[in-house]
Amino acid sequence: MDITFKEAASLYKKNPERARLIDVREVDEYQEGHLPKADLCPLSQLVSLTAQGAFKDQDLLLLYCRSGARSGRACEFLRKKGFKEVYNCGGVLDYQGEFGPLEK
Repeated sequence: MDITFKEAASLYKKNPERARLIDVREVDEYQEGHLPKADLCPLSQLVSLTAQGAFKDQDLLLLYCRSGARSGRACEFLRKKGFKEVYNCGGVLDYQGEFGPLEK
């Protein structure tokens, strides 16, 4: 399901123990600026990280990338793997600071 960053921030604030904010861009993009509290999980490594149990303790996953395309593919993959609450927040191109200023 696609949601806005505003909706994602609200979900995160209401469920901080359950939620995980995930940036699915590549390392160099993440280093240029990422959302506060976001963990890096490049789409290119998602299959192997999921197989290793990367998200087993979180049941509310909030994903984003540059434009929303990669995070959309990542959400689809995670739903097929049985994750129920997986949301595509879109891309940093649309980010308006809902989680705070980008970090480097």
